[in-house]
Amino acid sequence: MSQYKTFDRRTLEALHELGRRAFAEDRTIEIAIYGGSALMLTYDWRLATKDVDAVFEADKQTIRRLAKEIAEEYGWDADWLNDGVKGFLSAKDAGSEAKRLFRTYPSEEEAAVYRAVLTNHIQPADDKVLLVYATTTSGCSGPACADEYMGKIRFEPEIMLSTMENFLATRQQRIDLRDGFTAFRNAVLLGDSAIKTLERASARANVLQNWDVIHRAWPTVEQVIQLSPVAFSPHHKQAMVEVARLDKNAFNRSVVVVNRQPDGSWALVRFFYL
Repeated sequence: MSQYKTFDRRTLEALHELGRRAFAEDRTIEIAIYGGSALMLTYDWRLATKDVDAVFEADKQTIRRLAKEIAEEYGWDADWLNDGVKGFLSAKDAGSEAKRLFRTYPSEEEAAVYRAVLTNHIQPADDKVLLVYATTTSGCSGPACADEYMGKIRFEPEIMLSTMENFLATRQQRIDLRDGFTAFRNAVLLGDSAIKTLERASARANVLQNWDVIHRAWPTVEQVIQLSPVAFSPHHKQAMVEVARLDKNAFNRSVVVVNRQPDGSWALVRFFYL
C-alpha cells in the first residue's frame, strides 16, 4: 500500500537509483528538477518536500516506468516524481535550449585555462563554498567598454593583439557552464533562477555584487565568481578571461592573461584590475 512520503536530501537518493536503472538499460535520460527538491540538491539546507517537481521531455515512458518501480518497492505514492510543474513554466523554459541539460562548455582546453586563472586568484578554504555564476558574462556593457579594456592592456608587450581582439569580440557571449569544470570540490554553480529568487526575497538588485545579501543567504560562502568566455589567440598560445570577484572585503573585476607552456599547461602572464 502506498503512503504519503516527505522527501529530504537523504531520500532524494531515489533520483540516483532511477539513473542507475536507466544506465543498466543502456538509456540516457534527462530530468530537470524544480522547487524545493532543486534547492535541497544544490545546497545543504534542511528542507523537506512532499514530492519531487520535475520535467522530462525525452523517453517519458522509461522515466515513468522506473519511477513507478521505485515507488512500488519503497511503498511510496506513484506520483512521487511529479511533472505537474511543467504547466507553470515560463515561455523561455519551453525552448529547446532550456531543455538541453548536458552542458558542454567549457571544453577541456578552456577548462584548463579557467583552472589556471582561478588558481592564481582563489584558494577557497576546505570548509567554505565558492559560488560560480553558471553563465559566462562580462561586467562592462556599452560602446565605451572597448576603450576601457584597451586602455589597460594595449601597451603591454606580453599581450598579443589577436588575443585582445578575440576577447573584445567574445567577452559578452552568454554560455552556460558545465558542472565540475573548476576542479574545486567546494565550487557550486549559481544559476539565474536562484539569483532572481534571492533578489525578490531581499528586495535588492545585483546581488552578485552585494556581500551582505549573499552572506545572509549562504553563510558558508567565501567568494562569488563571474567569468567571461575564454578568448584565445589564433594558435591557442595565449588566452584571456575576465573575472569578477566578490568577497567580504570588496567587489572587483580583472582581466587575466595566461600563456600555454611547452608541457601543455597554462601559466599566468599578467592580470589587470578594471
